[in-house]
Amino acid sequence: MPLIVTAQDKDENYIGQTTESYTISVLSGQGKISDRASSNNSIQFDNFSKAGFIYQAPKGITANIAVNITVAPTPTKAKLLAIQPTTAISGVQKNIIVAKGIITIFKDGKELYQTDKEQAIEPLTFDLPKDESDIQYQDSNEILQINPDNIPHLRITIKDSNDNLLDSVANITSEQGLLTP
Repeated sequence: MPLIVTAQDKDENYIGQTTESYTISVLSGQGKISDRASSNNSIQFDNFSKAGFIYQAPKGITANIAVNITVAPTPTKAKLLAIQPTTAISGVQKNIIVAKGIITIFKDGKELYQTDKEQAIEPLTFDLPKDESDIQYQDSNEILQINPDNIPHLRITIKDSNDNLLDSVANITSEQGLLTP
């Protein structure tokens, strides 16, 4: 919804201004755009300073896919002020390659699971510290420090099929919210 500002001139005629809204769309690749509030193949927005989007690839891709994303003004019947009103604004297109991620989970240096291998996932169990005294110690200046070796942890890597680490944002979820990364 565009922002509408209204005012009156000296003769009490209404004058106004709108900010142009834009639409970000996934044109190919079957994925979705997410703004953390909703996910769809297109999302309308009008505030660039607060806009933040994540591309969500479709589940089950077996190979790298080309994705075409565009940001363009949302069509409107309203007349908008512009520096060059005769110039049509077509939008910006971005082509990206979405790689099939191979996820590997390690615990204590041992590989527990990898997505491209057929293996059963054993339940992971941890002995949690009974209280902070199990993970804290005092340093030579008598300041409490945390000993990371006493905290249970997993290491998760995501690589492509050529063994290159992926450098994009990854959302990690688990069934029933049992894992919070």
